[in-house]
Amino acid sequence: QLLSSNQTLIETERLLEVTKKENKGLKSTLATTNQALREKMRLLEETRQERSRLQEHLGIVKHNLTTMEGHWNSCQAELYIVQENITSFMATITQQAAEGRKLKDLIEHLLEQVSGKTTQLADAKREFQEERNNFDRYRQEVAKQAQGNDIPCNKGILSDFNLVFLPFILVQLLLFL
Repeated sequence: QLLSSNQTLIETERLLEVTKKENKGLKSTLATTNQALREKMRLLEETRQERSRLQEHLGIVKHNLTTMEGHWNSCQAELYIVQENITSFMATITQQAAEGRKLKDLIEHLLEQVSGKTTQLADAKREFQEERNNFDRYRQEVAKQAQGNDIPCNKGILSDFNLVFLPFILVQLLLFL
């Protein structure tokens, strides 16, 4: 029985040795696994921190994008207003150019009329001067005849009163024509 106990004890020691070796191997594997797990945990924490930093950065970028989108929409609205103003100014410029052409045509027409009236006035002045000269000759003739006939010159149609108004009457007649 002792032999059997001894054998059981040897067997148990051998099993214990095998178990110790297995435990040693498992401890080594566990240590390696723990180290790998710690490394993975460290990497996971770094990844979480990086993710937090990136999310924060993404929030800033989104805010900036929203702000820029607001500025963009504002610029688009201002651009539309500027385009409307340009269209309005172009219409005004076109209208003013048309009015300018009309005024130019009217000025040319008025200048032609003034030129024509100036010519008419020069002709009327010349005719008036000729009539005045003719009238002065006629008056001198009548005065000579009146001296010969003893008729005073200040009587009748050639009286001083009528002679004063004669130029005015002649000018009115010329302007009436």
